[in-house]
Amino acid sequence: MTRNTPTSKSTPSRALRSRQATPNNSNTLAESTPTRKSKPPRTSRTAKTTSSKKLKTNDTPDTNHMATPTKGRQALEPIYWGGQLTKPQADTTKYTPSETDRELFREAATLAQHRMPQPTANYQMRDEAVSGSSTPTAVSNSRGHGMADLPQIKKIVLGHYEINTWYIAPYPEEYSCYACIFICEFCLKYIKSAYVAHRHRLKCPLKHPPGDEIYRDGNISIFEVDGRKNKIYCQNLCLLAKMFLDHKTLYYDVEPFLFYILTEVDHEGCHFVGYFSKEKNSAKDYNLSCIMVLPTYQRKGYGHFLTDFSYLLSRKESKLGSPEKPLSDLGLLSYRKYWKTAIFLQLARTSDNVSIADIAHSTGMTFDDVVTTLDEEGIIHTVTTSDGKVEYQLQFDRSDIREYLDRIEAKGQPMAIPDKLRWTPFVMKRAGTTLHNLTLEWDGLTQPNGTQESDPPDDGPSDANTTSPEESGDQGKNEDADVDITTVDGLDTSIPSETHKD
Repeated sequence: MTRNTPTSKSTPSRALRSRQATPNNSNTLAESTPTRKSKPPRTSRTAKTTSSKKLKTNDTPDTNHMATPTKGRQALEPIYWGGQLTKPQADTTKYTPSETDRELFREAATLAQHRMPQPTANYQMRDEAVSGSSTPTAVSNSRGHGMADLPQIKKIVLGHYEINTWYIAPYPEEYSCYACIFICEFCLKYIKSAYVAHRHRLKCPLKHPPGDEIYRDGNISIFEVDGRKNKIYCQNLCLLAKMFLDHKTLYYDVEPFLFYILTEVDHEGCHFVGYFSKEKNSAKDYNLSCIMVLPTYQRKGYGHFLTDFSYLLSRKESKLGSPEKPLSDLGLLSYRKYWKTAIFLQLARTSDNVSIADIAHSTGMTFDDVVTTLDEEGIIHTVTTSDGKVEYQLQFDRSDIREYLDRIEAKGQPMAIPDKLRWTPFVMKRAGTTLHNLTLEWDGLTQPNGTQESDPPDDGPSDANTTSPEESGDQGKNEDADVDITTVDGLDTSIPSETHKD
């Protein structure tokens, strides 16, 4: 008995059987066969939460300040200004100027331009000369100098005082057209308006001059300011001083000078009173170049005090000093009064046997100033000896000297006290040279390179570049070397100010 084996044609496939079971045989195999559903893209829980929320019409997320969400973390809120401000506080749209604001600004600008002071005569003449409309003519000013009427600031506001100026100062053109300017009493910055001056006073970083305090006696304080280190402050100081000094010509070349600022100290700070300046290295040992006291502090003895302080520095340096010549008329009167007082104080303290040299070294005055003052006061007398020689003697009455000094002391003028001074003399030296080597070089013991100096031959130096120890201080300098600053007594190692570098 044979068994029938089904063939591939008689056996229906699984796909055929499924088609026969389907009522609609017209459908294709692709339509009847179920397909696997594709999984949606994987998103984090944070993204689902964000997408499920309905956003309002004007509420669009700020993607610039939002951090990128990561898996397993909550959504980060937008951060404004490092988290210091909230979103309403960081919104600046309400501060955008509208057309009404722009119109108000234009009206205010036009009104301010009409209220601006008109240019002075020399500006008008300059404009006419440039345009060629007319020939400018010189206009004599009120002081009768026969020059064009320069712009003049009539008064200044310095601290709590409003001060009338005496002379013309070369302030910039945009400031000179104002009749009144404001000056900070701590940094001496000049300002146009009272509002800006008030704002500057609130945030001014200085409460005293930008230098070293070298003297303090009660409420009186003196600061030493280097013109090279604080150039802007010293230039502003010179412009301020020119308003009260007729013959002052130094305004901007302040690097070769030291400025000594006198102030009155209170709870607000160190208020500017006056100053004097002197050269860092004077060839003629001048101890003062310019001196000025504000009119609001005059008649208090501060000018006499600054003069006495300049001679105190000369005595500290073991030098004989004198003010820079020639002196103005008022300066000469002031110095004659001081010289008389200083010499009378020395005569009252010493015995009858006193010489001009003793007076000069004890006061710090030069011999010429001492002799001139003694001659004007009638103290120097000529005496003929028995052998016919003419000698000079000092003859004075101690009672007259004591009476004069009592009148001076009754005024209560301040005097410079040596024990209150904390100061070291200022001297310039070459860069890269230590203080010890510089002293040895000056004494002729070493050469500038530090080698031992050899004796020159009898017929003179054979090399043209060889210099003597005395000349090595001035001629043996390296021209490419910069200038360093230190403090030492008795060394004259000055270098011209052109070699200084800021």
